Amino acid sequence: MSSKLTIVVDLDGTLKTDVGAVPPFEVETITTNCYGKEYIFGIRPHIEEFLKAAKLKGRLYLGTAAGGGYAEKMLRVLGITNYFDKVISAQDFVRGFPCLRNCIFIDNDHESGLLKINKMGKASTPIIRQDLWTIDTFLGDSDDKTMLELVEEIKQL
Repeated sequence: MSSKLTIVVDLDGTLKTDVGAVPPFEVETITTNCYGKEYIFGIRPHIEEFLKAAKLKGRLYLGTAAGGGYAEKMLRVLGITNYFDKVISAQDFVRGFPCLRNCIFIDNDHESGLLKINKMGKASTPIIRQDLWTIDTFLGDSDDKTMLELVEEIKQL
């Protein structure tokens, strides 16, 4: 019997991108304040289509190197909190947490994704199956064909 699939998705650069990090955006931006700092970012088009497809495949976790408070706030601002079963934040990587089985990690940075997998692999139970899918950082393109391709890959799992 195969275990349920877990999809772990990165936040910054994968689901959203701070506007200051890239040239002018073609999509609407959101401005919010978190811990006294102002953030202006663009949401990837097709994000809800992606999250719905991923949620149909199993558990959906946010896996971020950011702090838990920041991650929770950004999910609320993005309006996508209820898609995620759990947030795995920087604090969780330091403390350790139960290992995940049958995982796909989706990150915009291959090295960062590998680091997260390695930290999870140090948990008491090894990861049974893991895949790292790297998606291009969202650069404000209103078509965002990269996200549409990812939606199709998820649907074919």
